[in-house]
Amino acid sequence: MGYSTERLSVTSAELVRQFGRWQDKVATEPLFVTHHGRERLVMLSMANYRSLLEGDIDSGLSSDGEQRLDVLADLVTQGFIAFDETLTIVRMNPVAACYLRGHRHGLIGRRLDEVYPTVANSLLENYLVRAVRSGETGAFDAPSFAQSGDWLHLQTFPFGNGAAVLFRSMGDEVEARRQSTAASAMAAAAAVHGGIGHGWLSPRGTFANVDAVLAGMAGFEAVALGGVRLTDILPLKRRMEAAERMEAVLAGNGPCAFDSEILVNRGDELPVRIGLADLRGDYANDGAVVVVTRR
Repeated sequence: MGYSTERLSVTSAELVRQFGRWQDKVATEPLFVTHHGRERLVMLSMANYRSLLEGDIDSGLSSDGEQRLDVLADLVTQGFIAFDETLTIVRMNPVAACYLRGHRHGLIGRRLDEVYPTVANSLLENYLVRAVRSGETGAFDAPSFAQSGDWLHLQTFPFGNGAAVLFRSMGDEVEARRQSTAASAMAAAAAVHGGIGHGWLSPRGTFANVDAVLAGMAGFEAVALGGVRLTDILPLKRRMEAAERMEAVLAGNGPCAFDSEILVNRGDELPVRIGLADLRGDYANDGAVVVVTRR
C-alpha cells in the first residue's frame, strides 16, 4: 500500500454525515477518524485490510519457519553450516561448532577460509560456489579442513540465496578401509609365499573360509573344509588342547599359538604351528582367524 505523507483524517460526526464520500477516499489510503480532536480509529478498505493481514501472516510464517529450521538443525547429528552468497557463515548447528572447536556465535559472520585458510580454493569451496551459482548439489570425501589426520564426508547444496554443507567425520571408516586393504594384501602375500595357510573360524569353531594353502596341507580342496571344525583335522591326541585354546580365544582371552599336527587326507600327519586370534565385531565376537605354517 502506498500512502501520502499527509494523513487523511475526518471527525466522527463528519464521517457519519458523508460516509459515501469518505468511503471512496479510503479506497486509496487509510482514514484516521477523530473524536474530540483525538485520533480514535483507522478506517481501511477491504483490499488494504487483506493486504495488511496477509503481510502479518507471511511475517509470522517466516518467523515460525526460522525457529523450526533452528530446531531441526540443532537436532541433526551431522555438522551443518549455512553460507550467504559471499560464502559468509550465517548459520551453524552445535555439532559443527563442536567439531570446529569454537563458539558458533564467534564464527557466524566470518568466512570459513578466514578461520581455516586451507578451505580457500579447496574442493569444498568449489562445490559451495557451484551451489550458489547454479544450484548444484555435491557429495564427496576429503581430508578435514579443521582437524589434521581426520577425513570428512561432505554434502553441499543450495540454501536460500547461498549454500550449505552437511558433514560428518569418517576417520574411523577410512582407517577401517586401510586395515582391510592391508589385510587383503597380507593374505595375497601369504598365498604367494605358499607356506602360510589361513582361514576364518565361526564362533562355533568351524571353518567359515579356508584358503587353498591351508586346505592343501590337509589334502583337500578349500570348499571341502567349509563347516568343518578345526579340531576335526587334528589327531585325536591334539584335539582337547586345541579345543581349549580355541575356546579361550573365542571367549576374548587374547591370541595364542601352539604346535600340533594336521591329519593329511592320505593318513599322514603334517607337523604345523597354529596361531589363533579373535575376530571382534561391532557388537560381539565374530569368530577367529587361524594361521598355519609347517614346522
